[in-house]
Amino acid sequence: MAKVIFDTNGYRNLVSTKTFEEIDDCIALIKVKEKENDIETMFSPIVAQELLAHLADKNDNAFDRCLRANKAMYLHNGDRAQVNMFPMFEALLAHMYFNDTPAKRIETYNAIAQISMHLALNPNEATFAIFHDKLQTIKASVDMGEAGFVDGMFQFVKQTDPAATDWMPFRNDPKKRQKLLTGLRSDGASYEIAKGYIFMTHINLIENGHSNIYSAEQITDFSKSVLEKFPEPIALFKTVIENLVNSDFPLDQASRANFVWDIALMFGAGKHSIGNDKLYFVTGDKAIINTAIRQGSGTSVLTLQEYLDYIGV
Repeated sequence: MAKVIFDTNGYRNLVSTKTFEEIDDCIALIKVKEKENDIETMFSPIVAQELLAHLADKNDNAFDRCLRANKAMYLHNGDRAQVNMFPMFEALLAHMYFNDTPAKRIETYNAIAQISMHLALNPNEATFAIFHDKLQTIKASVDMGEAGFVDGMFQFVKQTDPAATDWMPFRNDPKKRQKLLTGLRSDGASYEIAKGYIFMTHINLIENGHSNIYSAEQITDFSKSVLEKFPEPIALFKTVIENLVNSDFPLDQASRANFVWDIALMFGAGKHSIGNDKLYFVTGDKAIINTAIRQGSGTSVLTLQEYLDYIGV
């Protein structure tokens, strides 16, 4: 059975012309067609938290659209006895390399799913009052994640070219830019990114009570394994960096900070995380994300319209 995951823009685009009431029939038709095509949906807490972050403030410009998108996401995934949870990279890496589970993070994801359900089914004042504090916490977490990603990327630019005055390093020196690109495209750069995810996972586990000590050799082995098993997120990470170097691509504009979540979603792409099932990844960022998907990974990147056409809606 094939599987499908929509990113945030996938759901936002789906409801762009739908009223809150029209979403029920829209999703019902999609699910009928998915069943005919033997496609099963997967719920992503990352996508849910992105949508819920916009529901923390009713004055948010995206509030109404994200409220409708959240309903679409829940109906698309949540009316079964058990939701298929899309694998999150923290849980994947913690289990594969540290034989542990980030319990608090899993609890958070389950809580996000519950909040999504209640706001999809009963988006009234009482429901918003009940989840007010939790929505504020989700928004703060999303804002922090995006700000950290943007800041980290800008630090990369400044460390690479201390004279840089904007997001493009060596703007007036194409030779140095080309040298930088050559380095970014190397296996060594991929390894350093993989090691960063191992360190991030280990630190998160330590903060949650994990006490095992790992040698530098073990960390190196883990990092090499991540590079082998999870090439898609690393490739997307490198693609974002290459866009910084190659063109005017300020990450603090045009919602580009959202790539931090697309990179995280890419850990679920391929046979290493969902078995041998085909995966359809429905996104509003196809052009960039498609560059991260290797042939034979079992993942197809589609725009919303391409996916709807494929299943016959």
